[in-house]
Amino acid sequence: MDEYRTVLINILLICLLLGALGYSLKKNLTFSLRSQGFKKIRKEREDELIAVEDFALNTLMDMDIPKDTEVIAYQPNNFFWNGRAEYIVRRVEQIMSTAHFCLICNVSCLPVRVATYPMKWYGGIVMREDGEKHSKEDRSSIVFAINVMGDTRQEIDDLVSHECAHLLVCDIKSDVHGEEFKFYYAACKDILLNSPIDFPK
Repeated sequence: MDEYRTVLINILLICLLLGALGYSLKKNLTFSLRSQGFKKIRKEREDELIAVEDFALNTLMDMDIPKDTEVIAYQPNNFFWNGRAEYIVRRVEQIMSTAHFCLICNVSCLPVRVATYPMKWYGGIVMREDGEKHSKEDRSSIVFAINVMGDTRQEIDDLVSHECAHLLVCDIKSDVHGEEFKFYYAACKDILLNSPIDFPK
């Protein structure tokens, strides 16, 4: 009877050991796969950002801007816009005509070029010719992902407010979503909230 009990205990210990070993291997494999997935996503995002920057620098910033134009859309009739180009241009105009000067740098962000692009990961990206900080020749651009063109009025207004706030921040790198950004974001949202316009169906 004692021998039977000893064998049974040994079998149970071996099963526990194998279970622990299997769990450890599964955990390590899951972590490894997840890590590889994150690396792939990071690489895709970096590649996408490079492509969007290239589009902004070589296409948007070279657009001819008619005199007295504050906001202009790139290929507004393109199907990527889903019929929202005019609405977005008008919303950006409402904000930027009111608050186009950075209070810190005293640099105007006008005119603003807006475009939509087949991005996978971003709602919108703000581009400036000289990168992070305002300069006199910013050639301000906002690139919206095509996947937001089916969003609701509230979602699009929020995104427009968010990106315009980034444009107004003097140094994007030092204040990505800091106090200066929050100030402009709240102000931009208020402008749109108090100036409703028809939303395309």
